[in-house]
Amino acid sequence: MTHAATFTIFGNGAIDVANQVRPYGNLGVLPKLGVSLVLPQAFDTLTWLGRGPHESYVDRKRSTDVGLYRGKVAEQYERYVRPQENGNKTDVRWASLTNRKGKGLLVVTNGAYSVSAHHNSATDYDEARHIHKVIPRDEVYLCIDAAHTGLGGASCGPRPLNEYILNAEPMRFRYSLRPATKHRADDARLQLPNLEAPLVTRDRAGMVRIESSGVGRVAYRVNDGSWRTYAGPFEYTDHGTFEAKVTLDRDLVSDVAQVEFDQIVPLRELDKSMWKVVHVDSVEPGEGNAQHAIDGNAGSFWHTNWSSTRAKHPHEIQIDLGQTLELLGFAQLPRQDMNHGRIGGYEFYVSNDGQEWGSPASTGRFPNSDQLQTVKFEKPVTGRYIRLVALDEWSGEYYTTLAELDVMAAK
Repeated sequence: MTHAATFTIFGNGAIDVANQVRPYGNLGVLPKLGVSLVLPQAFDTLTWLGRGPHESYVDRKRSTDVGLYRGKVAEQYERYVRPQENGNKTDVRWASLTNRKGKGLLVVTNGAYSVSAHHNSATDYDEARHIHKVIPRDEVYLCIDAAHTGLGGASCGPRPLNEYILNAEPMRFRYSLRPATKHRADDARLQLPNLEAPLVTRDRAGMVRIESSGVGRVAYRVNDGSWRTYAGPFEYTDHGTFEAKVTLDRDLVSDVAQVEFDQIVPLRELDKSMWKVVHVDSVEPGEGNAQHAIDGNAGSFWHTNWSSTRAKHPHEIQIDLGQTLELLGFAQLPRQDMNHGRIGGYEFYVSNDGQEWGSPASTGRFPNSDQLQTVKFEKPVTGRYIRLVALDEWSGEYYTTLAELDVMAAK
């Protein structure tokens, strides 16, 4: 997820913070994971200890050296003809935004994060489309990114290497915000106690896990009950409100995490190595192997033929799950590097023998998005074979693409 925060910096160096959390989605591929801070116009000098002096990204940083750099926020803008993400600095240890008196905000990281500062937001760049439509704002937009998807080779391909793809999954990162003084390097070396709340998660099988980067006693309680010491993952499938905290050295207590879980039906962890594609109506040779739809790799995809036959919709793929399962729904991940072939209308079937399909277990229309699309059936359906039929493509093209197909099966 990403956070947006508005900061007011007072004359005495105090910082007033208002946070708003905006989730990107459940699964799929993310552009980046971090926080976005908005500061007043006067704090327009960026100083950072990290890679520089020009922009760098996780897959494009060999030309930059780690050092101490300084410049105006306006100088960090890279004027690409097509406005886009720009000006990022990688491997940042600390960074500050200060006014002409040297006062401002100091950001201290763990040395692996990225930082960028502009007079425009990422939305401004994306919506401008043309360079002359980028109008600088008075405010300063500071981004602190714990992780960032690579740039790849070009605007329309090749895509970033798999090691530089940021897949959506639970992730935590820690940074500190401090008043900036003239002794920023010394201020950045000051170790602060880790008082952040632990992370409480529950997987599809109903197993609850509590993770903390602070060293101490982890305790939790459910529905305002008594506090218990956390000893390891445990199963919880009912509806309930969890709270968790960490007691650190010197009797310091972390912030309290609170999360509400709905009642769930525990799902099986499936071995997709047993799955087999038994039929597709069309494949693009050398690019869109049908097996890519079930290989567990978000970067590969099944692609129907586009170079010769140009067969029109509907397109379909049939899969043998290798065992009979009680299915509660399915999920499909669209192609991640571009929107070509994105499925619109669909039908989904379940069969015991792969011959008789009967009525669809679900019909509908996927949103025009690259995020994971999850569909729950009105009632469980038992079968060994599944069949996804793509009825059309969002932009009206004749082909279909699919990065990953999955099912949800009851335990």
